[in-house]
Amino acid sequence: MHEKWRRMTMTSAITRRAIAGVLCTLVVVSFARFLFAQGATERPKFGIVPPELVAQTSAVYPAEALAERLEGVVSAAVFIDADGKVVNVEVLSGGPEGYGFDAAAIAAIETYVFLPALNDGRPIPSRIQIDLPFSPPTRVPIEPEVIESSILPDEQVPVEESEPEPPALSLQGLILERGTRSPLAGVLVSVEREGELFESYTNDDGRFELRGLTTGEWKVTIEETEFAPFETEEQAADGEVVEATYFLERTYYDAYGTDGASVYETRERKARKEVTRRTLEVSEIQKIPGNSGDALKVVQNLPGVARSTFNSGAVVVRGSAPQDTEVQLDGSPIPLLYHFGGLTSVINSDILSSIDFYPGNFSARYGRAMGGILDVKTRAPRKDRFSGYVDVDIIDISALLEGPITQDLSFQLSARRSYFDTILPLVLPDDAGLDLTVAPRYWDYQGRINWKPAPHHELEAFSYGSDDVLEFLLDEPQPENPIVRGNIEAGTSFHRGQVTYTYRGDRVTNRFSTNFGNTLLEFALGDTARFVLDILQHSTREELTYEVSDRLTLLAGMDILFGSAKVQARLPEMPREGEFAGGFESRRFVTLDVESFFYYPAYFMEAQLQLTQELSMVLGGRLDYDLLTKRFNGDLRSSLRFEVDEHWALKAGVGSFSQPPQPQETIEEFGNPDLQWQTAYHYSLGGELRLPFYEPALIDVTGFYKNMSNLITDTTDVVVREGKAVPEVFSNDGLGEVYGIELLARHELANNFFGWVAYTFSKGLRKDGIGEPWNPFEFDQTHILTVIGSIKLPDQWQVGGRFRYVTGRPYTPRDGSVFDADADDYTPVPGPTMSSRIEAFHQLDLRVDKSWVFDLWILSAYIDVQGVYYHANPEAVQYNYDSTQSTYVRGLPILPSFGIKGEF
Repeated sequence: MHEKWRRMTMTSAITRRAIAGVLCTLVVVSFARFLFAQGATERPKFGIVPPELVAQTSAVYPAEALAERLEGVVSAAVFIDADGKVVNVEVLSGGPEGYGFDAAAIAAIETYVFLPALNDGRPIPSRIQIDLPFSPPTRVPIEPEVIESSILPDEQVPVEESEPEPPALSLQGLILERGTRSPLAGVLVSVEREGELFESYTNDDGRFELRGLTTGEWKVTIEETEFAPFETEEQAADGEVVEATYFLERTYYDAYGTDGASVYETRERKARKEVTRRTLEVSEIQKIPGNSGDALKVVQNLPGVARSTFNSGAVVVRGSAPQDTEVQLDGSPIPLLYHFGGLTSVINSDILSSIDFYPGNFSARYGRAMGGILDVKTRAPRKDRFSGYVDVDIIDISALLEGPITQDLSFQLSARRSYFDTILPLVLPDDAGLDLTVAPRYWDYQGRINWKPAPHHELEAFSYGSDDVLEFLLDEPQPENPIVRGNIEAGTSFHRGQVTYTYRGDRVTNRFSTNFGNTLLEFALGDTARFVLDILQHSTREELTYEVSDRLTLLAGMDILFGSAKVQARLPEMPREGEFAGGFESRRFVTLDVESFFYYPAYFMEAQLQLTQELSMVLGGRLDYDLLTKRFNGDLRSSLRFEVDEHWALKAGVGSFSQPPQPQETIEEFGNPDLQWQTAYHYSLGGELRLPFYEPALIDVTGFYKNMSNLITDTTDVVVREGKAVPEVFSNDGLGEVYGIELLARHELANNFFGWVAYTFSKGLRKDGIGEPWNPFEFDQTHILTVIGSIKLPDQWQVGGRFRYVTGRPYTPRDGSVFDADADDYTPVPGPTMSSRIEAFHQLDLRVDKSWVFDLWILSAYIDVQGVYYHANPEAVQYNYDSTQSTYVRGLPILPSFGIKGEF
């Protein structure tokens, strides 16, 4: 804080009736505003005029401190906008910790009413410091002290015959954040010479003016919270105006696109509706070790999420299969989350605003999923200036450009392409048995236009897409499938266009979006097997939220998904979960060339009720229809939340969650057109604790149980359709259950540190029908532990680490093999289903970031090392030709990466 800030010291009064204090505040505020609207107070017209406090309420002495009758003083920085409204309060030094003094001070100061600061008669943002003392309450409550102004009689009002001339303008300038060029509002600029002191605050555009400086050299000083002190000298002269631009360097810089929190921004915590929702801010997670700066990969470090094989990126949530969890981008389903191998996500992390992860008991607005929901939200383009960057690491290069077109229109463009397709052929050994015709490569793009034609209204067009290709020539036959040779090709791509309209009123919010595009998946093993899936898809979502009162909020909407899927395939029959069917030569091939249409309309409603001050409830319902199965499906969901106090909360939830069959599973030639929707019942119970003696620390514990029925499983049964006996192929006889507990101990970004400890105990079981034995789920991992920490250091350094321990996945061992003379090959004999596990996974990752800040841009570099202690973790089990010997297929023991980024 600047040593010359205006200080105000106000005596705290204690009231035993908070309601009476609030009513008193409303009356005083209304009366004070009326008086000053009548022009009763005459304020100076020139120079800097500090804000004036016109109404205040007393701070309530915290009940936690009554027993010990503690005293204390809370010093706070108060940020006031150009309308005189308190927009932010930051505690500089608090009272005794753990007794609620800081919260009581903030609550009182937020009710204060000011006349705004003036700069030559013009209202400007400002900042002051308030010292608020607390003393134990006396027998007689002290009434709030109110500063009022009086209206003078007309005959006593002085009449000015002429306006005095203001002093001549001497120094004017602009204050920008160094590196980002963002204007800084509300900054105090002080100039001093031979005992004379002049001060000025910057306006919303970061500009300031100083008048009346005499000829000579003046010392310019700027000391601003979260910025390095700034000093320079300027030469003033009569009749001349000095123009200057000053760049202030922030002590710590956040990720691109966040620019740190403005002193005039306030972050309101959303009312919690779900039993478990874990929201992560992009600025907090982009520098987590092991993620290579990819914000979406952080989901794999949260409780309830199992580790995927070879870090493929498959999201396995609370014992559900990857396809049971839906990923949404701005409210529309996205077909792919990661590029090949899970190296990076298909969406640029720097256009994201937040990631909401629901491992269970999610809202009725989400459907067609019985696992979890990953709701990814993007941000609007910058409207204050042009900005962008170029980022290069060891596997790809990306770029982003955004900025305003007009005052109400802005744009955002982003693109990325891998380049290891040019490097891999140079480093691949000649004896690798692979002849790369098209080395792995991927690219993605995002483009956005945002328009705000009027207050409360916003229209946005958003386009995005991704493309992956891999092709190589297999020179030698493989032991598992000797008939497979020739070109191996794989490709995935999708393209989407979305238009969104949003209205935000005082009580009503309406959001309508429509999304359209195609998805193409291709895979081929020479001439042996081939699969092509071409999907044309259109989704529309309408959501209307109405805040009926402080105790009731209603949500209603529709969620429609429809399109067509064309499948061309020649594939071997797939084995059942845990079953081994041998090589391709011993399996029957199925040829398919069909096109099907899908139509999934859904309607949902939800009521959020505040039953008491402590107890809230959410009741929701959803009705889905499936054109393929010609069935309606309904789900009911509810959750409860009880706020024990400002630190403790208990939560519970129960509900049904349904998911349709995959389109290819209902194709008559390849599947079962009579399949029903799969259903899961979620039950969860937990609690949250925000440590009263340390606010950034949060502990979240949730126990869960999930019962699944109508699961789709393979069957060898024969059924009669239209008078003909045909293979049933798939049935809804499968059953499953999952139970476990999740623990998240999280340190939010504060004091230059963030991190968390996540632990999950989980057991997932499956069986193919009544009377069948229970077997472990193929992705079951009993213990999952993740420890993450990252600290910001001086001079723009940041260092972090991550440690993971995960129980090995189950697999079905082989009990030898039988020689098949017809196929001239050995057919493995499977052992007990899912009766063995691979070794546990454990790994330590480290990351170091460094930034160099220049006036107009920032250069950043990082080194990220996965597997610091060089341990090759097992990923799968591989057998020899006759299944008499086995060995682990291991991942890389160490994976270093580095990158550089230049942003402006």
